[in-house]
Amino acid sequence: MDDIRSKKIAPPLQGARVDSHVEITFLGPKVKGTGIGVDYVNYRADGLIELHVHEEITTEDGAKIAGFATGTGHWEADVLHVREEISFSTGDPRYSWLNVIHAWGRGMSKPGENGLRIDVYSV
Repeated sequence: MDDIRSKKIAPPLQGARVDSHVEITFLGPKVKGTGIGVDYVNYRADGLIELHVHEEITTEDGAKIAGFATGTGHWEADVLHVREEISFSTGDPRYSWLNVIHAWGRGMSKPGENGLRIDVYSV
């Protein structure tokens, strides 16, 4: 995958699928917590990255929240730019307001930084 990202080789015509297990830190004004997830990533032959994400967030006060996102990414030089459409689901009444919102995320990952930062906004 490093060779595809660095453009040493092109992705195959059918794309190249990578499943990445990730750790998440949520630092929002209304939701704070950590979680785990799987990013199902498809590197398309034209260079666009298709994202399909499943997350489980555990808030600081013990609530469980499922997150689901789809989106795209692309590399500009060594910087990954990501845009996502996000929805949430929980049975915890303290966070039930998340069940009816729709959110958008925009983020980037720069060389030397730890991970990918995505800013999430509700609609």
